[in-house]
Amino acid sequence: MPRSRLTTIVLATSLSVVTLASPAFAKTKPVVVPASVFANEDSKLCMPRTALSALVDKKTLKTMPETICETKTDWESRGLEFKLK
Repeated sequence: MPRSRLTTIVLATSLSVVTLASPAFAKTKPVVVPASVFANEDSKLCMPRTALSALVDKKTLKTMPETICETKTDWESRGLEFKLK
């Protein structure tokens, strides 16, 4: 399995667990990812729609695709914050 695909799967799995366990008021908790995930401005990160569960209402969340692939800027515009390691 390619490293980028593995990174996406691991991030998606760990993020969904963190997101589901997070209280609603912890909307700005940063998502920790390796710096290589965003190697350039056009790099996209794919995560499950549950990554946005604390940021949007349930009705809107259900209308979104199961997996969302966006750039760092796009994710941040939705309210997610990243911490690069």
